[in-house]
Amino acid sequence: MLILLAACGDPRNPAPSPSTGTAPSSTVSAAPSASVSGGTTTLKRRVDPVAARQADERACDEGKAEACRRMADRHRGYGAIAGCGLAREGDEPRLKWEPEDTEHDAERYLHFIRKACDQGDAEACFLERSAQSSWRFSTHAAESDALRSSLAENALWLWATGKGTLAEMKEALAVGADRKNPHYLALSRAYARRDEDKPKDGSLPEAYATRALAICEATLQCDDVMMMLDKDGLRPEGLAPLRAKMGEILVDACLDGACVCGEAIRFLAPEDPRRPDLAQLGCGDGEAEGCYEVARLHEEGLGLAKDEAAMHRHLALACPPLIPIEAGFGPRRGDYSPRACDRIAQHYAEGAYPPKRFEEATYYARAACAHPGYEPDHLPCVRRARFATSAPNTIAREESGPARGPEGTPVFTLECTRPSVAAECKSFEDWMARGRPQPN
Repeated sequence: MLILLAACGDPRNPAPSPSTGTAPSSTVSAAPSASVSGGTTTLKRRVDPVAARQADERACDEGKAEACRRMADRHRGYGAIAGCGLAREGDEPRLKWEPEDTEHDAERYLHFIRKACDQGDAEACFLERSAQSSWRFSTHAAESDALRSSLAENALWLWATGKGTLAEMKEALAVGADRKNPHYLALSRAYARRDEDKPKDGSLPEAYATRALAICEATLQCDDVMMMLDKDGLRPEGLAPLRAKMGEILVDACLDGACVCGEAIRFLAPEDPRRPDLAQLGCGDGEAEGCYEVARLHEEGLGLAKDEAAMHRHLALACPPLIPIEAGFGPRRGDYSPRACDRIAQHYAEGAYPPKRFEEATYYARAACAHPGYEPDHLPCVRRARFATSAPNTIAREESGPARGPEGTPVFTLECTRPSVAAECKSFEDWMARGRPQPN
C-alpha cells in the first residue's frame, strides 16, 4: 500500500519552491547526440538504448529466451535497466521509470518473463510464479534482485557467495515469505561475511580488486560493490584506482546502450572532461542520476553554464517533490536520485536558496536515506540522523533520536565504521557532545 502525501500544506511533503517546482528544460530523447542544455555532446554512443530495446524485442519474438529476459528486466521496476529505452507516454521531460508506469510495467514484466518460460528458461518459470503475488514487495534496487531476476546478476549476492543458483533463490524467497521480505537472505549473507575474509589493515588486496571489477562488469551494480568494500573497512584513498577502473566499465556500458551514464560520473575524477556529455546523455535517457549530474554541473559551472535556476529544475526532476512513501513493505515506485534529494535537503538546511526551512530539509533527507544501513552512499544517512535529532518539532522529528537501521541501531553507530563517512561521523559525534546546538 502506498501513501501519497499531498504536496500542499504537509511539512513532510512540502510544496516546491518556484525554482524546484518548475519543469526542467531537459527532454527524454532517443537521440544520443541530444543535449539537455541546448547544445550537442561530443561523446557518441555505439548503441542507442532505444535501438537496443528494439533489437531485444525482435529477438524475443524470434524465440530467444535471453532477449525476453532482458525485456522483462526493462519492466521489473528497479535497477539501471528499468525503463531503459522504453517508449513512454506522458509529458516530457520525465524519468524513465515513474509511479504511473507501475501497473503497465507489471503486466509487461509478466508478459516477457512468461515468454522466456515458454521458450524453456526454467528460472524464468520460477520468476513468473513468484511475480504473480509479489507486486506489493519493495522495488528498491538492492532489495528485489532475489525476487524478479537471477541472483547470479545480484552484485551483493555475488560478493557474499560467488554464486547464485535457482535453489538458493528459492531458499531466499522461502525465508522472505516468513519475514514478509524476500531480500533478507541475500543481503544478510552479503553483510555478514566471515571476518577472516575481510582485509585487516584497510588496504586493497589484489584478489579483492579482481573480484570487485569482475562483479562490477557482470552486473553494472558497481555502487553496491563499492559499498561492500567500504563496509569491509577499505580506505577511500586506497580504492581510488579501483573506482577509476569501474568508471571506465560504466562509461563503456553507457556507450553500448546501458542507462548508466549518470552513474558512471560518480566513479570518475571531478575534472574528467566527459562529465558534461555523460550527464546530458544520462538525463536525456531519463536517468535520475544523469539529471542530478546536470544539476551539479550547472551549480559548479563546469562544462555547463553556471545557472542556479537550471540547477534547481534538474534537482526537482531527479528528486520529484512528491515521492511515494513506503508503508510497511509496499513498493517505492518510480526512479529518483537519493543524491539529488540529499542536495535539496542541504539547500533547505543551509538557507541560501531556497529559503531555510527545516521541515522540508528533513523530508528530503528521509528520501535521500530511505534504507538506513543498506544505502551504497551512506553520507546522506548521517545527515538524516542529524536532521532527525535536531528537528524543532514532532512532525519533522520522525524518530526519537537519530535515524535507525533495520536492527534498531542508530545509523551513525551502525555505519560509522565505514571509512568513507569517518569525517562526517566525527563531526556528528562532536555536535551531539556539544548538546546538539541549533543552526543560526
